[in-house]
Amino acid sequence: MRAWLDALTPKQLLFLLAIKEELEARGADVLLTTRSYDELDPIERRLGVKTTKVGSHGGEGLDGKLEASLRRAVDLHGVISDFRPDLAITTASPEAARISYGLKIPLVVLNDSPHSVAVAKLVVPLASALYSPWLIRKSDWMSAGIIPARYGRYRSIDPVAWLNRRHLWPPKEPWEDSRGAIVIRAGESMAYYYGGSEEDAVALARYLAGNYKVVLLTRYSGREVDGVRVVGPGFFGPNLLEGAMAFVGYGGTMSQEALLMGVPAISAYPGGYRIERELVRRGLILKAEGVEEIGELVGKSIENRAHIEARAMAFRKALTDPAKFAAEEGFALLEH
Repeated sequence: MRAWLDALTPKQLLFLLAIKEELEARGADVLLTTRSYDELDPIERRLGVKTTKVGSHGGEGLDGKLEASLRRAVDLHGVISDFRPDLAITTASPEAARISYGLKIPLVVLNDSPHSVAVAKLVVPLASALYSPWLIRKSDWMSAGIIPARYGRYRSIDPVAWLNRRHLWPPKEPWEDSRGAIVIRAGESMAYYYGGSEEDAVALARYLAGNYKVVLLTRYSGREVDGVRVVGPGFFGPNLLEGAMAFVGYGGTMSQEALLMGVPAISAYPGGYRIERELVRRGLILKAEGVEEIGELVGKSIENRAHIEARAMAFRKALTDPAKFAAEEGFALLEH
């Protein structure tokens, strides 16, 4: 079996690398494609993985995003026509969906972000099979044009795939040592669906720096904040979470990573999304807005660290491996 995997972000790359490993263990020949992107390129180099890089990120504006996607689709078409895959797997690649549909390649989509509606509308209706974590409801996908008979769920959250495979992690660099620090992850300000600003994370970092050692993880290079250690693109999230006192996330993935690693996780994501709401409802992630409220929760979570870690480990133990699930479902789709 020949499988094509397309990753557009660091999270997608990590997830698809785990799936690639599972597919290859079952005898598949796998092509992994990516694109040039400020967040993706450095971590790709650190992981030392072999990918076929096609196209680039379109930047912040809608015109740039559209043009980059169209150009990438044209360039990818030639690559995929030559490879002739039996199956395609992605999380949220409009180009992979369009090419798979045009070339009649069965497409498996594993997506945990129905709140990213614009991308979902381009991908979900063309999927031969759509799977998402069991915390997400079928109704969450209705606005994206889901075909109900093609939908299934897995009892896990995506970071389990790479957290279970430590051999995929890059060696920890000295600048990734966050022992005894509060780690803050800025939000994806260039994403069309994101309602916040990197300045929110900067303001919190300044506020917490009066009482704690703080590490601020930014999406883009060149930021400096007095009294705060700023780390730009190229870091590996789990390396920074090991030994951290607590984590505050303005995005989604690292909050889930922190939870699964037993680090007290506070979500400051503007608004909300299904997985976050479900994890907050279960008391596995805390939710706060504003620097003072977040600061108060940071202090309380540090005091209750042992209890938080015990609950998190029990939760993680009950989850399945989503990469194994994806590989098994991919082969099953071809058999039918």
